[in-house]
Amino acid sequence: MENMNQNANNANNEGISFVELFSLLKRNIILIAVVTLVFTIIGGVYGKFVKKPVYSATATAIVQVDNGNISGNGMSEYNAFVYAQYLVNSMSEFIVSDNVTKEVAKVLIDEKYQITHNEEDGVVVSHFSKLEQKELTKEEYEKLVTDKANVVKGGTKISYNDESLILKITYSLEEVDETTDDEVIRTVKLIIEKTKEVSVTLKKQTPTYTFPKIEAIKAVVKAYEKKYNVDIITNESNNYNEFAILSVEGDFTYSEEELNEKLIALQNHISSDVNTLRNNFIVYYDKHSLVLAIKTTEDSKELDEEIAGHCLAYLNNYALENPMEEYSDEYLYPTFANKLVEMDNQPSYATKSTKIVIITIIAFIVGAAVSCGIVLVRYLLDDTFKSRAQLEEATGINVLTSIPKFTTKEENSDENE
Repeated sequence: MENMNQNANNANNEGISFVELFSLLKRNIILIAVVTLVFTIIGGVYGKFVKKPVYSATATAIVQVDNGNISGNGMSEYNAFVYAQYLVNSMSEFIVSDNVTKEVAKVLIDEKYQITHNEEDGVVVSHFSKLEQKELTKEEYEKLVTDKANVVKGGTKISYNDESLILKITYSLEEVDETTDDEVIRTVKLIIEKTKEVSVTLKKQTPTYTFPKIEAIKAVVKAYEKKYNVDIITNESNNYNEFAILSVEGDFTYSEEELNEKLIALQNHISSDVNTLRNNFIVYYDKHSLVLAIKTTEDSKELDEEIAGHCLAYLNNYALENPMEEYSDEYLYPTFANKLVEMDNQPSYATKSTKIVIITIIAFIVGAAVSCGIVLVRYLLDDTFKSRAQLEEATGINVLTSIPKFTTKEENSDENE
């Protein structure tokens, strides 16, 4: 008996031929059709009424290399083209890096929530509407930026031809509200813009320097002379390192005792203003744009307004006559600096797609696969004998005859009734 059961199991586990499988599916065609139809209908309804449409915008840019100089060596036009081809793949990864996507996210977040930054006490003041004001900590703001950067990164697709230098940048976003199409267009433009900005960022901040102490003293002294219409006599030994006022000549007269008190007070005032000037008046210099600017910090307001104005005039002339030493181009990402060139056909509209047909086709395929799987599992779990050959193989006994399926008179009469 035990051998008979083993043989039966072996007979059932031998597998199923292609002909038997086709016959099995044909016998269960109604089940397969019903299940497939149900899945297809569900997919169509989901695609039409549940799945939100996706907006997409595409911009193109070309990777270019100046063949005049690179690493100090001239390149032929062909070599420049080959070098640019190598850059295309790296540039496509750089575009969706955190360095770029976070900068894009910051702009989008600030524009959407009308955020104004107030760095006092580490708080970002955020205007969510004209009527509501909400304060965010730096950590909360950074989380908003990080989350948005992940959305930007996930929705950005870079495509290019191996033999072309053109990058096609497509950004897609599932519909959020009525402004989604505008956001998609804005984002894909920002991606190119921020890629170019980040790639040419200097390793150091904009080159700056403070004024030499001797020039700061001269600026303040001359400012006092102009404001009070006097001549201040100072010692010029040791380059003003031991700054002292010797006398003041002007339209006023003091007794010797009063003069000493005035000189000491004046020297203290000038020394204080010199410190304020050196700590808060900074020169920003860009050799490429030839822009030179003197910027001040909030603490510079400690200076008298008229004194500050005279100091600026003096220092501006000094800075122009004594330019800074040349700064080398130390970019954070020199490989990508000035290599990405925006093309003219930038998106002015976004395409909308729900992909109903694709969803319906996928649902049809899944439904057909599931229904066929159900039929096959039912067949494999069925342990009854289906043929004379299976019975003989399982029992090892020759079958003499088989009785076909028939109905009795009682069954016929029951059916007629």
